Amino acid sequence: MLTLATAEGAAAAATGVTAYAWLLSSAPVSTVATYAYVNPVVAVALGWAFLGEPLSAAVVGGAALILAAVVLSTSRRPAAPSTPEPEGVPLTDAAEPAR
Repeated sequence: MLTLATAEGAAAAATGVTAYAWLLSSAPVSTVATYAYVNPVVAVALGWAFLGEPLSAAVVGGAALILAAVVLSTSRRPAAPSTPEPEGVPLTDAAEPAR
């Protein structure tokens, strides 16, 4: 029985590491890094769904706050239109040296 549990654990770990490595090569690092925030929320949800663990209002509120923060940090805003510098205007704000 212990051998089967060890094999299942090793298979699950290998699957997770493989998925993480693939994601690192396919998505921006800033997006991949959010797994560290989402992972505990998923664990709590799985514990509630499969093991009947209780959920308090604080846990649900915390999970909602975490998910909202991840969505805000990974959503892309349209870039502000850039205006080209007029000709003859220096690109730096450095003051003229005193003469």
